[in-house]
Amino acid sequence: MMTRPALALPSLMPLLRLRIGLRPALVLCVVVLLGVVAGLAWYLVPNPPGTERSLDEYASLVEQGRVTEVTLLLEDSHVVGVTEDGIRFHTSYPGQEGSTGAVLEGLSDSEAQVTVDAQPGKQTARLLLVGLVPILLLAALFGLLFAGGSGGTSGVRGFGRIGRGQASPPDSGFDDVAGADGAVTELREVVDYLRDPGRYAALGATAPRGVLLVGPPGTGKTLIARATAGEAGVPFFSVAGAEFVESLVGVGAARIRDLFEQVRRVAPAIVFIDEIDAAGRRRGSGEATGSSEEREQTLNQLLVELDGFAASSGIVVMAATNRPDILDPALLRPGRFDRHVVVELPDRQGRLAILQLHAAGRPVAPDVDLAALAARTTGFSGADLAGLVNEAALLTVRHGRTEIGSAQLSEAIDRLVGGSHSRRSRTSDAVRGRLTARAAGHAVVAAALGHEVTRVSTVGGGRRLPDAEDAVRGQGELLADLTATVAGVAAERRLVGDLSTAAETDLEHATQAAHDLVARYGMGVTTGPVRLAGELGGGFLGESAAAVTLSDGLRARVEAEVATLVAEAVERADGLLERHADLLAALVARLEESESLEGPDLELALAPVTGTRVDVPEGVTATPS
Repeated sequence: MMTRPALALPSLMPLLRLRIGLRPALVLCVVVLLGVVAGLAWYLVPNPPGTERSLDEYASLVEQGRVTEVTLLLEDSHVVGVTEDGIRFHTSYPGQEGSTGAVLEGLSDSEAQVTVDAQPGKQTARLLLVGLVPILLLAALFGLLFAGGSGGTSGVRGFGRIGRGQASPPDSGFDDVAGADGAVTELREVVDYLRDPGRYAALGATAPRGVLLVGPPGTGKTLIARATAGEAGVPFFSVAGAEFVESLVGVGAARIRDLFEQVRRVAPAIVFIDEIDAAGRRRGSGEATGSSEEREQTLNQLLVELDGFAASSGIVVMAATNRPDILDPALLRPGRFDRHVVVELPDRQGRLAILQLHAAGRPVAPDVDLAALAARTTGFSGADLAGLVNEAALLTVRHGRTEIGSAQLSEAIDRLVGGSHSRRSRTSDAVRGRLTARAAGHAVVAAALGHEVTRVSTVGGGRRLPDAEDAVRGQGELLADLTATVAGVAAERRLVGDLSTAAETDLEHATQAAHDLVARYGMGVTTGPVRLAGELGGGFLGESAAAVTLSDGLRARVEAEVATLVAEAVERADGLLERHADLLAALVARLEESESLEGPDLELALAPVTGTRVDVPEGVTATPS
């Protein structure tokens, strides 16, 4: 007799491990269903008595008249027979229409007793297995997906969970933040409030409920928020605004509710939403503006949650963005994001502090002048400076040195500013001569105008001078910067005889600077003190007004004055280069030999012009900006 085969269900076993936090009743239901399926499958496996014979052998026995009893098992598609010797056997036949008659053929002439067994039990079992059990199994699978375990975020219900459990206080503080003294000062009040919210409540004072960090990318907004939580010693919940944006309606709002439920359980705490503009964009600014729009529902829920906790609960919501102009005004009103902290690019002292912070844990050579490095990295953010030190460390390893030296730091600046490889080995002598002339021209004119020149290099293809750090600048300083910007154009035309495509960058920045001088700052001669470009309203932290639409005649006057300013700047730069022609030639010769100059060598090379005052047209300053 054949033994029943063991039933293996490896493909169904992962279903039992789909979730860890499932309800016990649901798990028991799934196990029972799987057991029923296994039992039905085992019951439906054919297991007739006797030895197995083929159809040919069966037909031969019937033809010889040796079969005395025949039983047809309809559901199993088997014939069970008994020979005249009393030996039982079974034969399987195709379970197709008409095959039963073929099996019974030849038995009519014999004396064999024929019995048909419809197997009603197996008919019922097959009906359950094929029809009802799959429906129940699908229902159980949906239950697995929709069932919410304790704190679980997998499954369909997990779409509405943010997946952020309680976060312990960060191990960083304000001592780990450099170059953002203004922002740190603004946030110390938040730290005091989180440490002792009752003291504020006793005096009737309401601490900031929400703090919006605004600044360019890489200025350390996330680092400052984390340091605030670490300084206060409270849990820190960090999420991204994009985590609330889903295509399924209602998911973003559910995630916001889940986040604030978690925060309320462990208050006082800080909630930090990075890139909040992804979820807090101005309503009605997208293609769909109805109340069913998912983004708007998410924003509405965020607004409700910001109003939903008491001022004394010890919860502070911090958010960061570099696009505050697109935020919804309802987010920025008092009572929600009460305080706006602008995190700007670090100044020279800030860059020095950041460099010292990142260099503290690395072996830096004693001769490295971080103050000079800070002076050369105008416009660098904190992230740029961190990348600069890391790039210098990688170069140190590549060069087989044990300490980070000035050469590695200088090369790291070139890599960050101008690319990964030096252009000297890949350029022809003619192109190299143009680049050398442009670099020397920039240095001479900038020094003649009183700008501080810390390094001159032919690597970088004529990158313009860094922007000045002063927020308020006079017309003379702007004209001086414009002259220094086009110095490479004047030098290339003087030394080579014509211009090349390398002048594009200088001319682009010079044209934009001249356009700003006329249209934004109202310093045009023919147009007068009128703002003619850009947004008129507070486009930084509030509503934006429409830009001014210029008439054809006024636009032509603006363009003519911009062209005049750039042309005059080139003439002024050419005049300065003519006055210091010998210095220009000597500097070109030095750059052809060494490719770059800095430190004492550069100071010595520019000594004939450094510190001297030159005669420039009225309105142009020659003092350092």
